[in-house]
Amino acid sequence: MQKIFPFLIFLLASCKEAMVPKAQISFKDSLIGEFLTHIDSLDFYDTTNYNFKVLKAYYKNDTAFFRQMQKDIEYERKYGSENSYFDSCVTLKKLSDLNVDEVYRFRHSESFCFYSQFVTISRKGESIFLHYLEISSSPDGQVIEYRDKDGAKRIGPGCKVEKEFSKCLKDKDWEILMNNVANADYWLLKERQYHGCCDGSFWTIDGYTKRPMYYTGQQIHSVYRWTPNNSFAELGRVFMKLAGEKTMCRDFF
Repeated sequence: MQKIFPFLIFLLASCKEAMVPKAQISFKDSLIGEFLTHIDSLDFYDTTNYNFKVLKAYYKNDTAFFRQMQKDIEYERKYGSENSYFDSCVTLKKLSDLNVDEVYRFRHSESFCFYSQFVTISRKGESIFLHYLEISSSPDGQVIEYRDKDGAKRIGPGCKVEKEFSKCLKDKDWEILMNNVANADYWLLKERQYHGCCDGSFWTIDGYTKRPMYYTGQQIHSVYRWTPNNSFAELGRVFMKLAGEKTMCRDFF
């Protein structure tokens, strides 16, 4: 749903157009047209970004695009709320709301697994903190009972916090994290990649820095990958190693 928000803000702003002189509206539209023309003249520009597609569709009055967008919003509204029980007990703050200099959060879940894990590592000045959260959840309010190597388990009904703790980290731990962030080229990765299957493991790493990245100007970023097996996967494993935890289901770590 995050991809919708920028457009909604843009749309709300456009609702005020009736109060703006027509000459000013034409000025803004002409600038957008020049911007799009400039992009078309470049040898390469990433036009796969959803926000860019919204801007281009708005300028070209692309009705088909907005009809599909409406369907996407309706789908998200319906099924997003239906699946909210999976993380309804998660009360983590947005990274940008944390009073820190830089912070990263890793989320891991798997198909056919009733657990999700969140590892947040932040730095403020010389202080480095790690927060770990592990939840269990069952669909449709069910109670699920099973047995594994650790004995009998009971999941549900709904969402439940299984484990939560915080601890301080050392400078060398932060250095390890930063080295892996650099090795994964995290801040320049695409937010998502398509995959042809639904079963597997699901990895998301969110990042926030109070001081914009010097080469992109970014302050926030989020990268999702399905069953990765590369430097991004190594970055995810660093979070779990620093937390001292293992995945709750199949051992991907």
